[in-house]
Amino acid sequence: MSKSERPQHLQPTQRSEEVRLEAKRLLLHIHFCTYCGKKGNLYVGPDGEFWEMEHIVPLHKCGEDHIRNITKSCKTCNVRKGTSLWSACLDGKRIITAASIREKTGGIIWSLEFIRKENPRFAQLMDWRLRIVQERREERKASPSPRTGRNRSNVRRKKTPKMAEARRQTQPSRADNILRRKEVSDLKARVAELRATKKISPHDHWRGYHYYTKTNFHDLDKLLRLVADLEALP
Repeated sequence: MSKSERPQHLQPTQRSEEVRLEAKRLLLHIHFCTYCGKKGNLYVGPDGEFWEMEHIVPLHKCGEDHIRNITKSCKTCNVRKGTSLWSACLDGKRIITAASIREKTGGIIWSLEFIRKENPRFAQLMDWRLRIVQERREERKASPSPRTGRNRSNVRRKKTPKMAEARRQTQPSRADNILRRKEVSDLKARVAELRATKKISPHDHWRGYHYYTKTNFHDLDKLLRLVADLEALP
C-alpha cells in the first residue's frame, strides 16, 4: 500500500437501506430542506423532485451511516453538496436530524469541533490527510528544482530586518504618495483646461494628444512634457 492510499480503518462507510428507511420514516413530516430552507410538500421538495435522505458528514469522509447523521434535503442541494462538508455555510446552523426527531432534542448545532468529537473516524481521516499534505510539502522542498537544480527550500530567501529596512527606505512613504497623487490630479486638470482653450480636435494626431489618450498618467515626466507642448501651441 502506498503512502497516499487510505488505511483500512479509514475506508468509506457502507450504506444501509434499513437506516435510510428508518430516517425517512422519522423525517416524513419535515417539509423543508435543511440546507436551502425552502419548503415542499409531504413527498416532493421545492425543486419538484422527491425528498432525499442526506448524510451530513458524507460516507466518503467516514461519516456514520446512522440516523444521527442523516437529514432531509432537496435533490438540488444534495447533488450540489456531493461529498463535501459545506463547513463554510453550515457552521453554526441548526440541523434537524432523524435522531433529533426521535429524541425530541431540536436538532444539532453544526460545527467542525462537534463533528470531530461525535465521529472519531472522521477526525482521524482529517488528521491523516493533513499529515499527508505536510509530508508532500516537505518532500517537494527537499527535492531539487527542475529549473535551477537547487534545493527548493533555499530558492526563496527569508526577509531579514536589514532587507525590510532597506525596502522601507527605497519605497515612497504614504505622505509622498498623497503628494504625488495631488500633483498628478493638478496636472490632469491643467491638461484638460489647455485642451479646451486650444480647441484640440480628437482627430489631431499630434504628439501631445497621443500622450493624452494613451498614457495612464502615472509618469510625471510625460505629464509635464504634455503640459509644455500644449502651452507652446498658438
